[in-house]
Amino acid sequence: MKKFLLGTTAVVAVGAFSGGAFAQSAGEPIKMGIGGYWRGAFGQVIDQSACNSGTNASCNKHHQAMQEDTLVDFNGSTKLDNGLTVGVHIQLRGEAAKTTSDTEKRSYVQFKGNFGEIRFGDQDDARLTMALQAPSAGSLFGVNSPFFSITGNPVGSNTTSLPIDEKRAQRIAYFSPTIAGFSLGLSYAPDSRKGNITGGTLPTDNDAGQNSQHWDVALGYDNKFGDFRLQAFAAASGTHQEAPRAAGAPLESPYAYDGGVQVAWGPFAVGGDYELVRNHRTTSAVAAGTGGGGLNDHVFDVGALYTVGPFSVSADWSRGLYKGFAGTAGGVCTFACSATASLNTEELIFNYVLGPGISLGAALQLDQYRSGVNPAVFGSTPTTNDYHSTVIEVGTAVTF
Repeated sequence: MKKFLLGTTAVVAVGAFSGGAFAQSAGEPIKMGIGGYWRGAFGQVIDQSACNSGTNASCNKHHQAMQEDTLVDFNGSTKLDNGLTVGVHIQLRGEAAKTTSDTEKRSYVQFKGNFGEIRFGDQDDARLTMALQAPSAGSLFGVNSPFFSITGNPVGSNTTSLPIDEKRAQRIAYFSPTIAGFSLGLSYAPDSRKGNITGGTLPTDNDAGQNSQHWDVALGYDNKFGDFRLQAFAAASGTHQEAPRAAGAPLESPYAYDGGVQVAWGPFAVGGDYELVRNHRTTSAVAAGTGGGGLNDHVFDVGALYTVGPFSVSADWSRGLYKGFAGTAGGVCTFACSATASLNTEELIFNYVLGPGISLGAALQLDQYRSGVNPAVFGSTPTTNDYHSTVIEVGTAVTF
């Protein structure tokens, strides 16, 4: 697969550049434009159930929370005399990342022409780039990879866009032109890391839990038939795990398979998608006799959206099944590995566009998490306790 992806990209690149003088000068150099967004939300928990054990390990949380995120986006491109368009795309976080000190979100160069588009740099893989989700009102809330999710459940939020290693590793990607509604995306990352090779030396191999040789294939369809629009996609990703995540754990390389469809007619849109992630977790030697193995994630979502003028409303539902989740720490399951935890999330979402790039959103969110294990046997922790909550969320999004 790695040889296929590299070979395909090489053929496309040669075909794009061999027909003309690649060294021709552009009419003018690249000029960068600045854009970005500011988004924020507030949530109030109006109901939070008692846990299914004698302690409050899961439910001992605040009933109010505020979140915000900002991003500055730099984009520029120029068209060469031979018709090739060259662009640069850089995204910087307006505040420190949630879990790291990484200030760069994406950074890549683009080469576009009749052949399609080639990207090189820190970017999402082809599967995540071309993925669909159930239609949802606005950009703030949702049951699938929401921008904001104010909840105390151990999973956080369901997603059918789970990265199987570094989300925006340095990779090369190819996206074909759209032909009769069909398009193809391919990507490859030699190593699961962002940015430059430190000190100019090659990364070490056989690192515990490290992934490399990540490949992706995605096929999309998007076509209109009058007022009727049909979108669909199918994708697969794989990566090579260099060494087990922990001593005594088996070597289990993650894979992901996705598919989805969305139909729109006038002001209505309905759709859903599904994702299977194989070997998201692994079983330690301690838990070898507990029925572990195949610690996979199954997540799907469905939704319906209605839009009239600046107002939109949607009803969405997602369900995730996570085998071995309740007994996992650091990606390794040590107990209750045969048990499957589940998270159901339902939301009624409202969005109103105040003006160009400015919108207000609100949502009523319900979460039901079930651990699948008895905390009296395995110990009362957030992941082994059931959790139910009802939350009202409000927020605003400003794009510039």
